Amino acid sequence: WNQENLIQGPIGEYLTSTRIEEELNEYSNSNTSAPSNNPLINQKPTKRGSIILEYLVDAVRKNTINPDALIRLIQSSKQHKIQNASALSSHQEEIKTDNEAEPSFANAASNAITILNCAGYDFSNMDLSFTRIPHSVLSNGIFEGTDFTGADLTEVNFREAYLKDADFTNAKLTRIRFDA
Repeated sequence: WNQENLIQGPIGEYLTSTRIEEELNEYSNSNTSAPSNNPLINQKPTKRGSIILEYLVDAVRKNTINPDALIRLIQSSKQHKIQNASALSSHQEEIKTDNEAEPSFANAASNAITILNCAGYDFSNMDLSFTRIPHSVLSNGIFEGTDFTGADLTEVNFREAYLKDADFTNAKLTRIRFDA
């Protein structure tokens, strides 16, 4: 979150928060599937208790950030299964991102889902298959029937999350957490 040109400390975090809110609102009003350049929300994973996270959660609750923009960010991290000729014969699948020239939006997607989850968003029956949301804080979240097929859930915290009928088929579950 901290770039060299931003002030450090609480004032810097507040200024960063307002800039992220502005970027999300610009993205919400655009027709693009992924944000251009490298938005601040993509800088690093959100930490529980940070001023930035609390500000953005509050902005979602007050509807000054449209949750749909955050859902679009999550969806922009999707990987698609593409089978090449050699994979067809060996039944192996190659995972390829939407646009290899674009930077990874895994941090943006992880931050977006963390913000929504902390705001109490209900992810029940959502298709989050093949999304890249490592390091997300999804504790206490509602994910009944959510499809995480093929998703990158590396180091995701699902402590006390409601996961009835969630599908984790072929998901990357490295260091996933269900405890405190």
